[in-house]
Amino acid sequence: MSTVTVDLPPTVTVATNGIQGPPGPAGPAGATGPAGPKGDTGPQGPAGTGGGGGVIPIFYDDPVAAGIITLNTAANWTTVTGTGGKHVGRTIPAAAGDVIQWSASFLRIDTTFFLDAVIRASDGSISRFVSSSTNTPNAEGYAPWYPQSQSFPGVTGSRTFTIQPGEIDTSGNFTLEMVYKGGDSSSRVYFGDGYDGYWTITRWPIGA
Repeated sequence: MSTVTVDLPPTVTVATNGIQGPPGPAGPAGATGPAGPKGDTGPQGPAGTGGGGGVIPIFYDDPVAAGIITLNTAANWTTVTGTGGKHVGRTIPAAAGDVIQWSASFLRIDTTFFLDAVIRASDGSISRFVSSSTNTPNAEGYAPWYPQSQSFPGVTGSRTFTIQPGEIDTSGNFTLEMVYKGGDSSSRVYFGDGYDGYWTITRWPIGA
């Protein structure tokens, strides 16, 4: 084996660790990766406190236009029919469950007849009399229309009904009209010819 001779300087300085310099600027952002799958729907929150929408009523208030009608003697309850076969009443589009408010305003003369109003069934028969709210009338009709007004003055007002399923005809209409019993050649009700009569109905369409 041969010997290797290394010459060293007289003084050797050993360096210590230096101080770390400041970081360099941030590099550009990387590309956005694809979106992950949609999570499950969370539970439904509690019901709010706001109110529901309202129902808009529909008004029917034009004159009946049936003229001055003579109520000749009738043994049974008979439809009051005027000029051109016009019935005193009103037929309107409606549905079972609708609510109607009804009132009538007219003149009358004589004391030999009784008046009532009826709600027709789908086949045209009588479903209800206004006087009794059943298909059997009160004997002398609707009390506020009692003929002896000087001795028994009637006080009229509006009535409210809920339309029943059997009270809509095949055309989708509801009918409420006047009937009478008794009468003679002097008995009259006035629904036109300068003495307009009204059969006012307001309908709230809340049925099926």
